[in-house]
Amino acid sequence: MQPSSNPLVLVVSAILFSAVMAEARQGQTPSPATVAAAVQSKTEGILTDRLAEGHLSIWKSITAVVFAKDKTGQLKHPRLFALWEKVDTNGHVVFVELVSQQGAYGGPAGKFRIETLDPGGKRHISSIRLNLPTIERAAVDEGERRDDGCLPFAGLGNKERYAEVLGHELAHAATILGDREFLRLYQDLEREAGEYHCCLASPDRRVDELEMRLAKIQHLTREFERPARSAELEIWRELLNGRGRIGNIQKIAVRLPRQN
Repeated sequence: MQPSSNPLVLVVSAILFSAVMAEARQGQTPSPATVAAAVQSKTEGILTDRLAEGHLSIWKSITAVVFAKDKTGQLKHPRLFALWEKVDTNGHVVFVELVSQQGAYGGPAGKFRIETLDPGGKRHISSIRLNLPTIERAAVDEGERRDDGCLPFAGLGNKERYAEVLGHELAHAATILGDREFLRLYQDLEREAGEYHCCLASPDRRVDELEMRLAKIQHLTREFERPARSAELEIWRELLNGRGRIGNIQKIAVRLPRQN
């Protein structure tokens, strides 16, 4: 079912969403009635149409992290909020999906995917999927610490883990939907991955061709992941700070690079 293109519906949606964001910026918690009306009338941005009823409370706990304020009314996680706002207001459609089946454990923690490309570039339809069992059960291993100092999920509870993965995927959405070069990079990576699997399944496959394609996929993946990993590092730090864990930084993030 395609979102409505009725001009009146779009105007009402914009007004309601503006009310939610205005309250958030002013340090107020948006009223349930305002949020509910905005969600029901939205036709673009981050949409929850695909969430099962049992997932709505989980999603609510994740969005509570995104919009969290401190005692002075300031956002606790400004980088996460900024990515949310950018994706939610860019005119494209991003459906949220949550996977909770235990059989899904071991799959990717999160995935951003473009489903339908608008030839005019104004209204792409895409999705962000969070794999809850994988996120919840992911081990925190010092050997997994990245070169930038980020040790994913270290020091975080489940809802903050969900928010960290959401932030990573929102960064993908923001760069791919907002930058034609990154959109092309995404398409190149998808195409190369498809061709690699075709070659792998071919009875005439050649090792040298597979190695060449795999090397290209690894190069494209590094470029594709760079902005998302940079955003995730900032969000991870914000989430640690929000849980009051920065004071224990020597145990959690002992090799954070210096910030200028």
